Amino acid sequence: MFIVKTDSDREKAMDPGSIGLPENLPDLQLYFLLGLIYVVITPILLPFLLVFFIFLFFIFRR
Repeated sequence: MFIVKTDSDREKAMDPGSIGLPENLPDLQLYFLLGLIYVVITPILLPFLLVFFIFLFFIFRR
């Protein structure tokens, strides 16, 4: 609010941009797959995986 001087600067500041889903989705699928595999071996990972995917849900939701 204090660094925006013109209307065009305000529009640039309010545009969130793209999250780059085609670049990020394979990584997220890899984390999910590794989490499914290793949660059977070490169940202590389950809370960390749940927190990770909850944060991702709030970040990537529309």
